[in-house]
Amino acid sequence: MKIGLLTHHWPANFGANLQAFSTVRALERLGHSVHVLNYRPPKMAARYNAVVDSLQGELHENFISEYMQETRICSNQSELEAVARELSLECVICGSDAVLRLQSDSDREDLSFPNPFWLGWVDKGVRTGFLAASCMGSQYFMLPKQTRRAIAKAAKALDFCTVRDSWSRWMLRFCGVPAAQVHHCPDPVCGIHAALEGIDTSRPDGGDEPYILMSLYPPMLPEAWVEGFVKEANRRGFQVYALPQPDVEAKGPYNRLLSLPMTPLDWYRWIANASGYVGIRFHPIMLSQINSVPYVALDEYDVGLLFKPRYLRFLARLVRPFTRRCSKTYDASQRVAKERYCIPPRSYAQMTPIKVLDLLVEQQGRPRLDCCNSEREQLYFNTLKRIVGQKDC
Repeated sequence: MKIGLLTHHWPANFGANLQAFSTVRALERLGHSVHVLNYRPPKMAARYNAVVDSLQGELHENFISEYMQETRICSNQSELEAVARELSLECVICGSDAVLRLQSDSDREDLSFPNPFWLGWVDKGVRTGFLAASCMGSQYFMLPKQTRRAIAKAAKALDFCTVRDSWSRWMLRFCGVPAAQVHHCPDPVCGIHAALEGIDTSRPDGGDEPYILMSLYPPMLPEAWVEGFVKEANRRGFQVYALPQPDVEAKGPYNRLLSLPMTPLDWYRWIANASGYVGIRFHPIMLSQINSVPYVALDEYDVGLLFKPRYLRFLARLVRPFTRRCSKTYDASQRVAKERYCIPPRSYAQMTPIKVLDLLVEQQGRPRLDCCNSEREQLYFNTLKRIVGQKDC
C-alpha cells in the first residue's frame, strides 16, 4: 500500500524526528511504501529557523533525508492535496505528536481549526487515521460549539482514531466523539528498538563510566542546586553530563557538557546508555522508559486550567487532580506506574539534590519495564495495521 504520513517530522527537535523515523520503519516492515508529506507551515518553520543554529538544523535535515522519503515542501493545505493526488496515495496517516493542538488566538494555519492535520482534504476512498495523536493540553471545551461539532465530525470520518494521552481522548469525547471510536496508542518511539535494527546504538564516545544526564533550560534550577546535585552524584559514583536542547547549548557546573551540533541518533544513544535522566520534554522520558533508564521528569507540561479572572483560579486548584493529565509526560508515566517520578513546577522548590538522586537509585532496584514495553510495542504495531486495514491484528 502507498501511504502518506503527516506529522511533525521535520523540526529541529530530536524526539519529533525519531517518532517519525520509527513510524516509517514500522510501516516499511509491514510491507508498505511510505511518503512523508512535507507540510511545513511557514510561520512554524520561521520560528525554528530563528532559534536553531544552522549547523544543528542541517543535522536534522540530513537525518530526515537519510531515513525518510519526503515529498516536496507543502506550505498549505492546497499544496498537500496536490501532492497526495500526484502520488495516488491509498492511505493517509496523521501523527504522532501534537497534531491536534489548537490555539484559538493563533494566526498559524496548523493551530487553527480546520487545518490539514484533521485530514478533511483527503479524497474519498483513501483510508485515513490518527496515530497516537495529541492535542498537547489544548482546552477544547473553550472552543465555540460549532467548532466542537466540526471536530467531532472530522474525527468520526476517520477509519481509525487513536490518541496518545488521556487528555486528548477526553477533549475528543467532550466534542461528541463516541468513546468506542477513540482508542489509545502509545507514542511511536515505543517501537524504536525494531526501527534501529542494524544501526549502532552504543555510547557515542565509547566510554564506560556511569553517567546521569541532565537536560533543562538554564533558568529552571539555580546553579547552586546543580552544583549540589553533581557533588552528590559524584560521591555515589556517577558523572553528570549536560544534554543540550536543539536550540540551546548546555551550560552549568556539570562534569561534562555534551555539545551541539548533535545528531538525533547520538542524542538517542546518550539517553539509551545513561544510568539516569533528569530533565524536561516528553520523548526523553519515553525513551528512558523504553530503555529502562531511571528518570525524574521536570514536568513543564503541567499547566492546569488557565483562567484570567482571579476569582476563578480557585476552581483551577479544585480540579487539579483531573487537569494533571493535561501533561503528556505525566500521562505516560502514570501508565507504567511511574507518576511518582514526574515533578510539576510547583514542587521544584521542594526538590533537593539528595532526594532526586534517591528517586533515581530507587528505580534501579525495581523490575525493568520489559513487559510493559512489549505490550506497548504490540499495541502500536496493531494500531498501524488497523489504520491501513490489515486484518491480522
